[in-house]
Amino acid sequence: VALAAAAPAAAQGADLCIFAQPITGTGTFSVDTSLSATDGPANACGENGQIHNDVWFRWTSPVSGPVQMDTCAAADFDTTMAVYPNEGCAVAVPLVCNDDQCGLRSRLAFTAISGVDYRIRVGGYDDVARGTATLTIGTIFGVPNDTCASPVSISGFGVFPTDTTHALTEGALDGCGSGGQIHRDVW
Repeated sequence: VALAAAAPAAAQGADLCIFAQPITGTGTFSVDTSLSATDGPANACGENGQIHNDVWFRWTSPVSGPVQMDTCAAADFDTTMAVYPNEGCAVAVPLVCNDDQCGLRSRLAFTAISGVDYRIRVGGYDDVARGTATLTIGTIFGVPNDTCASPVSISGFGVFPTDTTHALTEGALDGCGSGGQIHRDVW
């Protein structure tokens, strides 16, 4: 007697943007793109940040201020992720996008508004990148020199340590031209 193969687990997150799975608050959320198709432009993150085999979440921000989202803690595939305004299904350009911030896993940060919905898209870098991951969403308490209006003063020559771990992006992403993008900057 032949045994039937076990059915794969259902995806965590919705395969279609219009049915984005609602999530709220901060914490960790399971992601499973094992059976997903691509719903949205594959080049949403630009030439070097393809998104394929994606799932969608509709996240309601509990805070007004900087938030960070990532798959850094756990992912068994090369992840890429993007955040869109709530009408993200019709928007081709995300608010923020990332590929490979922590190894082959993704991390992004942006300033959210309390009570506002955002669409989160988590997928793989290429057509074969699929699997499971943990999406972590948390608030960022800020970096003192995160904006051009509040730079840290330095003088003279020497080594000046910097930490962009919790920095947001301010200014044009292509500040160094088409080949030199600036993300998560401090001043």
